[in-house]
Formats: sequence, C-alpha cells, structure tokens
Amino acid sequence: MQIPDCTYPPYWVANCKRESGVRPFFGWIGRNLNGPGARTKRMSQAFGNFYVNPNLIYAQSSWSTIQLKRTIERAVQRRIPIVMNQNGWYYPAWYSGDWKLANKSLLQAHRYSNQVIFQSRFCIEAMSALTGVAPDQPIVIHNAIPLPPERSFARNPQRSVLWLSGAFHSDADHILLPALEAIEILSHEMREDPPLLKIAGYFDNSAAKSEWYSTVLDKIRSLIDRNLCLWIGSYNQSQLPGLMADVVLCLHLTSKDSCPNAVLERMALGVGHIYADSGGTPELVGDAGIGVRSPLDWGKQVSVNVEELVEAIKLGIGRWRVLGSESVNRVEKYFSWDQYIVRHKEIFSSLI
Repeated sequence: MQIPDCTYPPYWVANCKRESGVRPFFGWIGRNLNGPGARTKRMSQAFGNFYVNPNLIYAQSSWSTIQLKRTIERAVQRRIPIVMNQNGWYYPAWYSGDWKLANKSLLQAHRYSNQVIFQSRFCIEAMSALTGVAPDQPIVIHNAIPLPPERSFARNPQRSVLWLSGAFHSDADHILLPALEAIEILSHEMREDPPLLKIAGYFDNSAAKSEWYSTVLDKIRSLIDRNLCLWIGSYNQSQLPGLMADVVLCLHLTSKDSCPNAVLERMALGVGHIYADSGGTPELVGDAGIGVRSPLDWGKQVSVNVEELVEAIKLGIGRWRVLGSESVNRVEKYFSWDQYIVRHKEIFSSLI
C-alpha cells in the first residue's frame, strides 16, 4: 500500500511503543454528538481516546473517505491492529456521487482490518447486494444506549402526541409527506381527539432547494394553524427527555436505515415506534413497535403507504403503554451500553 508523504492527525510517531493495555484511537470528537459522534464520545469515556501512540484503531465507516484511507494506511504502516465499525453502504438513492467507487474504499478498509463489526444484519445484506462481496465470519454488534435514570412515560396523556424527528435532506419527502398526510386523515377519522404531531429537526440546504420543500412547508403550516402539528426545530440530546415527556408514539419512516441510534434513544425513554419495515430498524424495534411495509429499492427512497400508516398509528395509539414498556425492556436486554462495552473489551483484548 502506498503511504502518502504527509502528516495527518493523530500525528503518530514512527516508532509506536505498545504499552500494556488497550490504547484505542476512536476518531475526532466534533460538535455533532448525534449518532457516530455520540458513540465516539461514549467510547472515549470508556476506553480513552489516544491521539498519540495508539495501539488499536477503531475505524468507522462514517468517516470521510480521505480520513478513513489515511488512518488505515498509517495503521498498516505501523502494524497497529484495526477494528472497523461498519454502518451503511453507499447506494444511488442516497448518494449522488460515484457510489460504487465509494463502496470500494470501504471494502479496502475491510481488507486491512483485523475485525469488522457490522451494526446490523441489514448492513451485511447491503454489503452483499451493493458490492457483490460477502463478509467472512461477520460479527454483528448493534448500537447501544445508556439508559436514562428516568423514563418519559406519558402516564396520563391529555392527547395522543406523536414524534417525528431528523435532519431533513433532499430525500426527506419520503419521510415527511406520508406523516403529514396521515395526520390530515386522522384529523377527520379521530375528530373528537385528533393526534398532535411534534416535528423536531431541521432542513438542510439540499432540502430547501428540493421541489417538494414548499409543499411540505405549506402542509406543516396548515396543520399548525389547526393545532395538529407543533414545530420544535433543532434540539440537543439533553433536551430529548423533556421534549418527549408527553409523546406516546414515535414515527420512524426512513427507508433503508442501517441501525438508527435515534430509535434506541427514544426506546430508552419508554416510547414505542411506528416504523418503515426496512433496513435495520426492525432488528432494533422488534415487538416494541408496529412496522409498515417499505419495499427495498436501492435506486429510490420508497415511502410507506399512507393508508397503512394511518392504520398502524391508530393501532399504536391503542397500545402505547405496552409498546413503551417493551421498548425499555428491549434496550435493557439487547442494547445496553454495559453489554456493548463488554463485547468491545473482548474484541480489543484478543488483538492487543
């Protein structure tokens, strides 16, 4: 492998001394502490994050192509073990660039890794479908979340409040439009007690330039005027328990989501999900939610059927307590942070 003649963080010295115990490098902790950023911060708190003289590299598929390439190259040069955390893969409906070339860079990182951890079984299926390569003896470790000290069970809700959140990009119409149309229908079918949809997040520049943007904004404004929708806007994770204190159900309608950490964060607060039965989401939610059919199509983002979504929401509203309780049970049993750390300690110890 050709090593570029350049310096690049974490500025490792040429003769890396391996000290006793694991000295992992998890990457740089930026301002975005959602998803991969939150995992990097928590892993750093558990193991430390050694920018100088690490003896193990924890590479992540969410890193930029150049960051991943250079980090892998330097680790190979210094014979430092590499653990690769693989989330999603590039595909044409999501990535406007050369998705095949981008996936090749991930495959190269796999080849030089001592161990690859897949975030879901769906990530393995996607690898085979999009690259034609099947992993050898793959390990699946789903994302995990520390349980909050208090759960936000809406024990005596005055109204059926639903939650929809995300960073809304150019393809977010497949998420937003079905949700808004479902609320419109439910406002007529449940006229005496219509649900309220809370929307949290933000539209990025690509969304603002999309053809559907003005239509979605008009629909949101119309629902707000009739007290059927509440726009929260951007928020940070520390605000989430308070924002969801009156929420009975979450909507997660993203197609082909590999292992959404946001779903686990909401499950840990004791809230069930109505979700697109696609990607790795069903592996997380299980019996703690109600899935709505979402056909797999790598060429386009597929919206759920609005009528089926409406029926799922009505069913979920009638079972919100059961779904909420099962959500916490699943997080405690399958996605606890303590178990996550134990699994990683075992893998790290086997390589050091």
